[in-house]
Amino acid sequence: YKLMVSCWHDEPGMRPSFKELTCQWERMLEDGVEYLDLNPRTVHNQAYFASLHALDSP
Repeated sequence: YKLMVSCWHDEPGMRPSFKELTCQWERMLEDGVEYLDLNPRTVHNQAYFASLHALDSP
């Protein structure tokens, strides 16, 4: 997230170069950076949307 935000820094000179971005991404891949798994939410969303559909039915 911090890397993405740094790309939108108010001052263009403070934004990372493409080379710096590449180095950061390589480092993240090598380190095996943890990520947030959003898949479990899919089950809840499906149940929610099914309940909405049931409410719309005559």
